[in-house]
Amino acid sequence: MSTELDVAVEKLTRPWSDVVTIGGEYKHVNYDPLLDMLAKAKTSSLGRTASGRSSQEARNPFNIPAFDLWERIDGQTRAWLREFGRPAPRDLREAVTVLHKTLAELWSGQRIQESLFLRLSGVVARWVPDIWALFHPVDGVALDGACPNCEAEWVINFEGAQTRALVSVVEAGEPGVRCRNGCGWEVSGKRQTIEFALRLGATPDLDELGREDER
Repeated sequence: MSTELDVAVEKLTRPWSDVVTIGGEYKHVNYDPLLDMLAKAKTSSLGRTASGRSSQEARNPFNIPAFDLWERIDGQTRAWLREFGRPAPRDLREAVTVLHKTLAELWSGQRIQESLFLRLSGVVARWVPDIWALFHPVDGVALDGACPNCEAEWVINFEGAQTRALVSVVEAGEPGVRCRNGCGWEVSGKRQTIEFALRLGATPDLDELGREDER
């Protein structure tokens, strides 16, 4: 029988699928390993905006939330393997797989306390919704239109419901738009967000966004 840990590691390290109901019909949806999606998202900015590539000076090569989450998962995985005396592969997917096998071996051999096993299993399981939330933020308004990068208009969310690929987000007080299809496209900043909304044919709430000074 699969445990919470088994299911989480499967989604983190291997391609996986789910069966969802759309319009009363069952449909198989395929996903890449979540750690692969996170790795792509780390460097997804690359200065690309709705109006093309930004200047070298303004370009941020990192998606900060994705980079921070990757560093947290990587650090925890390697720290636990070090604690258990196991070598950690350089590839994070392989390292998480080794951690999974290590915990399973310790548990089956009764060489780990139940409370510790459950705590570590819970932390690993939490990585799944944490990664998913980067692509499917809870807050935000879904936007009609296709992603400029992957051309997706619709995606299937983690609950199996069909939703728009583009969603408005607010990070560190700055508005933006993000694709939830896993391609990593996003645009941020008031001016860029307003320009992209206008290209979609939407009418942005300038008071809500905060009018930018003309310059």
